[in-house]
Amino acid sequence: MWLLAILLAITTIGSYEILLRANGHRPTILDSPELWTLHRRQVQPRQVVLLGASRMQIGFSVDAFRERYPDTPITMLAVAATPPGGALFELSNDDSFEGLVICSLPNADSLNLANWPAMAPYVDTARTAPFYSSLETRLACTVDASLASADSRLSLKSVAREILLERRLPKPRYINVRFDRCLDADFQLVDESELEYLRARYFGSPIPDGYAETREAARSGWLESVDAVADCVKRIRDRGGEVVFAFLPVDEALFEKKEQEYPRELYWDVFAERVGAPTIHFRDVPGMNVPTPEGSHVDVRDKGRMTTALIAKLEELGVIPLSPY
Repeated sequence: MWLLAILLAITTIGSYEILLRANGHRPTILDSPELWTLHRRQVQPRQVVLLGASRMQIGFSVDAFRERYPDTPITMLAVAATPPGGALFELSNDDSFEGLVICSLPNADSLNLANWPAMAPYVDTARTAPFYSSLETRLACTVDASLASADSRLSLKSVAREILLERRLPKPRYINVRFDRCLDADFQLVDESELEYLRARYFGSPIPDGYAETREAARSGWLESVDAVADCVKRIRDRGGEVVFAFLPVDEALFEKKEQEYPRELYWDVFAERVGAPTIHFRDVPGMNVPTPEGSHVDVRDKGRMTTALIAKLEELGVIPLSPY
């Protein structure tokens, strides 16, 4: 009897999985401090580490990198909506790390010292979580990464409610989280009204009158933050590692708005001169300037092309391939 029950459960789950996939749903997992910890603990001394926020998670194709450098380990440690300063500081104080950090900066202020504690939930979990927690995370995420039906949005109860109220299955997520913590954004799943909402969210409110004066008053604190970042860079470089900062592509209108907030000649160019590390700006590398449908992120179909152009620039700078010990 119990064998029949097991077979019935497997058949039900399998049929439901087929139904979901036929309607565009794909597996996704929860990106959490525990998953970040799993990957952080696997970082090797001589490898590539990716830092930043959602533009790095969505825009950088680790698949394209692995195709070019199959023998070079690469780890995604960027965290959406979280400035990367705290992660860079933690890596700079890891005496075993001698690799390459590629750090995406969403704007000139994203490495402000005041934002460094934002990474604390991730860094602290990596430092304090018991060793067996990574095994638990791996097992849970392996299941979630294999089954679209493991998504909490697609529980039978949730789907039944959606069918009763909307007379349809839930729409597929347009962003899926992979086991390697990369995000795939399929903007063809987003209708125009949703795109307009996302654009409005990223563009935010108009720049207020007097903003230039407020910005100038905070400039000394910003320069102090740049010098703190330079200290992190120096610690990594002194061990034989390297750091590269990259401004990944955004929509032209969003870029112009950011230019009004943080003029390139006053911020990015000063940062590049002062930080003691190579910098890459998407407007200086034509192949990186790919479309961003909602203004701020690259579609999954274009991330390989953008990453290939970025890799070519990294090769031009001489930071990859990584030199042997």
